[in-house]
Amino acid sequence: MALTAVLASLEQRRLHEHQVALAIASDYMRLSRSPSLAQVYDLFALDAAYHSEALGTTCEELGAIRQMMDAFFHRFPDVRWEVTSMRVVEPGEPRPASVRVAVQSVRRVRSPQQANSPLNSTLPDGIATPPAQAPSLPPVAAVACAAAAANGDAAVAEAAGVCLEAASLEQRRLHEHQVALAIASDYMRLSRSPSLAQVYDLFALDAAYHSEALGTTCEELGAIRQMMDAFFHRFPDVRWEVTSMRVVEPGEPRPASVRVAVQSVRYWTSEAGEALVRSGREWIFVEAVSGRITYVHVAPLDP
Repeated sequence: MALTAVLASLEQRRLHEHQVALAIASDYMRLSRSPSLAQVYDLFALDAAYHSEALGTTCEELGAIRQMMDAFFHRFPDVRWEVTSMRVVEPGEPRPASVRVAVQSVRRVRSPQQANSPLNSTLPDGIATPPAQAPSLPPVAAVACAAAAANGDAAVAEAAGVCLEAASLEQRRLHEHQVALAIASDYMRLSRSPSLAQVYDLFALDAAYHSEALGTTCEELGAIRQMMDAFFHRFPDVRWEVTSMRVVEPGEPRPASVRVAVQSVRYWTSEAGEALVRSGREWIFVEAVSGRITYVHVAPLDP
């Protein structure tokens, strides 16, 4: 019994550390803008390190990191990142004792050489960023651009239109993913008894909710509200700690919505007074234009 309690305590500590790391990584990506750069430095340890293959630089300690970032944001004052995925991965060098968060994002900057370049980042205490690569265009755009190079001005004009359209569609897709991740994050964060009213504002009026964990299906917001009110009345201290959140392929029953896969750990007290902890998965469908949740599918809790 004592061993079980110790193991449960260690697991809870590990999950808490993951939650903290995800929050810090999220703040780092969100605040990495010229206006809020000073707040970024507060997130670093004094002995932190930064290695960027994209920039071809390595910085040891906070002073060097600050100097490098000041110069970078002075050169590219409008640079920003849009996160498309963020999750905790296995620890690694050079800081194996730290929680490592893998981030996928798109970097946007006005520089013609680096505009809209995707960036995959790994964020432990030290930060490793593989080289940025240009996004691949759809085949029709690639063919048109190749034709432009071979056939002269008319082809250049036509290809430019195709390429711009492809880039615009890609930018729209990434924006929709960003919106969906933000809404899903709010949904998981606000799903607490004190903030439950704010959760309902995230749903579309015709949203649906299917929970294999609870064995229930709700159609439309009124039914969802009734189900959630009863659930949180029964388990007022229930809460979720997110361990992973990412955009996945669209799916039924709302294929036009952006689908976000969430892995989390649920903590609650049973009606018998027993403290319970279970991990679980759910998929949150978000209509990106309205910014509303259209469907939630909750899988059975893990054993």
